[in-house]
Amino acid sequence: MAKKKIDFSGVETYERAPEGTHVAKIVTVEETTFQSGSEGFKVAFEITKGAGKGARVYENYPLVDTALWKLKTLLEAIKIKCDGRIMLDTDKMIGKLCEIEVAHEEYDGKTRAR
Repeated sequence: MAKKKIDFSGVETYERAPEGTHVAKIVTVEETTFQSGSEGFKVAFEITKGAGKGARVYENYPLVDTALWKLKTLLEAIKIKCDGRIMLDTDKMIGKLCEIEVAHEEYDGKTRAR
């Protein structure tokens, strides 16, 4: 058996967010290209109080006509103008608070919070 020295200093322990409605802040917004080829954003939320405080929840926001309602709902919740054509500065999303609804789902045989 091989021995390997590993430094876990500063590494957070993963905690799945409990199902339900939570107050959360946006901690990251990452531009990405999804497997489907569409562009969009991966957003990480961190629960700020109550059950699951500190747990992170991740959601995808593809920039396709049939899914733009989802991003619009988020932008409205964090009070960012989203009528007509806009230039979205994702940096202004960081730190904004909103309520998120967390549900658990199975994906590739694992339970995850969405």
